[in-house]
This record gives sequence, C-alpha cells and structure tokens, in this order.
Amino acid sequence: MHVFLRAGDSRILAAVVLLAVVIVNIGFGASYVTEVDVDGPIAWWRFEDASSANGLMAADSAGAFTGTYNGDVVFESGIPGEGGQSARFDGNLDSVLIGDMGLLPVAGSIEFWMYSESVSNFRNPFTTGPLGGHATGNRAIRFEENSAGPFALAIGDDTATSLPQFTRTLIGSTQTEKWYHVVTTWNTNAGLVTVFVDNLPVLVDTSNTNWPSRLSAVAIGIGW
Repeated sequence: MHVFLRAGDSRILAAVVLLAVVIVNIGFGASYVTEVDVDGPIAWWRFEDASSANGLMAADSAGAFTGTYNGDVVFESGIPGEGGQSARFDGNLDSVLIGDMGLLPVAGSIEFWMYSESVSNFRNPFTTGPLGGHATGNRAIRFEENSAGPFALAIGDDTATSLPQFTRTLIGSTQTEKWYHVVTTWNTNAGLVTVFVDNLPVLVDTSNTNWPSRLSAVAIGIGW
C-alpha cells in the first residue's frame, strides 16, 4: 500500500486490502513515483519494508512520519500488473500506527486501493483519528466497510460521539476479491468533499461543515 498526504492539495495515497484490511505497496512505475515526489507529500507509506513483524517500522518515503507495525501484518503480492507487495491485515488488531500528524490541512486528499477478502462489519482501512470507540473514534476522517455491502466515508468534528456528523456511501455493494481505487479530497474553507471511486465521481463538491481539527491518531488497517 502506498499512503501519502500532502498539504495544500494534500493527499494520502494508499493501497489497502481489507479482510481484512490489507494495505498494499502498489509498485507503480517510475513515472508514477516521480509524480508523487513532485507533489511533495507530507507522508508516503509504500510498504516496501523488509519485514512487518510486530514493533518494526513502516517507512515513510517522505521521511517525517514513520509508522509501527502491530500484530501479525504479513506481506503479499501487490496489485496485478503493478508488481510490488501488499500488507495484509487479518482483522484481528493488525495495524500500522502512525500517531499524531498535526493539524488537518485546509485542503487535502486521501487516496488508496483496497481489496476485500471478505466483506465484514467495521473494517476500517484508514482513519485519521483516535481508536477510542464511539465516544471519540468518530472524531476523524475514516473509511468503513459494512457486512451488508456498503463502503462509507465518515467525517466527524472534535465533538462527535456516538456518530460522525457526515457519512456517505462510496460503494453500494462492495465485492470481494476486487480492487477498488478511492480518492477523497476536502477543502475545509469551502466546506466541500469530493470522492472518486475507480476514476468515477461518487461525490462532487458535497457540502460538509464538520471537520476534525487534527490528524490526531492516524492508523492504517484499523479504525476505532
């Protein structure tokens, strides 16, 4: 999985596989890597590490926000046709914990690939906020799978408790053993969210006024 975040037009780029949730190193070609470098990401996790053993570091290719592997994350092959490897999360507390990355950029985006081996409740491939359950875990930008099929974006501000204030379904019926590409972009000044799935718009300049103030507890492969 690649995850990358840049300020201004920031984005987190990730490839995620869910079971699970597998976060993947996509192994894009040199032209893509060059493009990402030119974008000046805040953080970029490519999951090309030699080992994912518990407690080892998940390198940030941008240099500032190294993560920590937790549980028994294992590497698998990457997206067909792209090479590289993926990080597979088995749904039993496997994760990469990044921690506090500071204030939420006014404008930014999160981009990832995901692949579900099964469709299960509460599989969160990526979250920006705390892992504290309903009371605090909704104070974030996060993505969540539901066993009935929907895959959703949830955004809550610093007061969110039992529910986030903004939720939208991005995929109506999530298929197993299928790669999805998700790009979510926000602008807090304009109060807008735009999302593409497989290069098709599912939300376009959709109004939202509820934002977390910080990327307070960024985690990959796990949610609240």
